[in-house]
Amino acid sequence: MNEEARATALSALADYAAAAILLPYDAFREAARELRHDVERLQRRFGIGFEPVCRRLTTLQRPGARGVPFYIVKVDMAGNVLWRLGSAGMRVPRFGGVCPLWNVHAAFLTPGVTRAQLSRMPGGTTYFSFARAVRAEEPEVVGSPRFSAIELGCDASFARQIVYADGLELGAGAAALPIGTTCRLCERMDCSARALPPLRRPAAVAADAAVR
Repeated sequence: MNEEARATALSALADYAAAAILLPYDAFREAARELRHDVERLQRRFGIGFEPVCRRLTTLQRPGARGVPFYIVKVDMAGNVLWRLGSAGMRVPRFGGVCPLWNVHAAFLTPGVTRAQLSRMPGGTTYFSFARAVRAEEPEVVGSPRFSAIELGCDASFARQIVYADGLELGAGAAALPIGTTCRLCERMDCSARALPPLRRPAAVAADAAVR
């Protein structure tokens, strides 16, 4: 293991140890179930920030005492993936950005407001997610506040356990937004949000295409 990998591993272990101390597994899991994964109420109960609560929710997978299998993705305002983790089966690209239709991008339109979304991957799996844009805690350039957005998601079968899903139609046939992983790995050719052609198909350019 090289020094960079060692430092990364030690940082991850330190983060997990801090979460285990500040948010004890059993107490936090029971609170999450009681409050239906309401992140704001969990923040108040444990006296900790939005992001640490979201990260801890993704780690509640102890055998015999599992929580909702969440994935988490954090992006900056340019769409770069800053952090990702989870056990929900959602594929998050290691480099670059995620599909522009993901809930995490829309969160920048309403900083501080939690947005909910029901979405469907090309393979047919339906996910429920909630996302929020938060102001960075690190020092920022004068006159230029820095924001990042965090999305938590899970298979839609768990959505009724989450307060942010209240009011959404979750039954069979419920409308879900078609999304992908990232443009290069998505085969949805009829997507108006596509920025790049898929790897396995040539780009289709109309003969009368013109700059408008």
